[in-house]
Amino acid sequence: MDEKNTYIRAGRYDTPATELFHLSQNPSSRIRVRVAENQATPQVLLEELSTDSNEDVRIAVGGNPSIPFHVLMRLAFDEHVDVRFSLAENHCINILALLCLAGDENPFVSQRALKTLQRVALGRRSDLKRKDDSPDLTVKMKQANPKLRSLGLNPRAVYPAC
Repeated sequence: MDEKNTYIRAGRYDTPATELFHLSQNPSSRIRVRVAENQATPQVLLEELSTDSNEDVRIAVGGNPSIPFHVLMRLAFDEHVDVRFSLAENHCINILALLCLAGDENPFVSQRALKTLQRVALGRRSDLKRKDDSPDLTVKMKQANPKLRSLGLNPRAVYPAC
């Protein structure tokens, strides 16, 4: 398969998981980025790609709506500032990750996360409490309530998904 067809297959929703696995091992970071962007990529592969040596691949994983929460939180503490900044400007990620990024040591990341939280406060979100969330999320939200209120977010509100 030539690179153009490989790139197309890496981004197709109907590409089988086994082929996505092989494509995620491709030496070309461009192909691995495309696999990381694909919403059909299994969460196990997203977890593996979140540790890729190329920051563009990790950024692509952070932008995938299928990203598992624990992988999202790992990326929120990524060593590369561009990965964290990319997450900080994504208004569709979990608010808890944005709160972590608002406390980032890099002022650009923290300010971007605060702006994104303010933008989210003007809109509506639903990822605060879902049926499939762990019981620990309720405890975490109680701890985050004062911070949410200081940003103009209503911690008791139910916000629709992005």
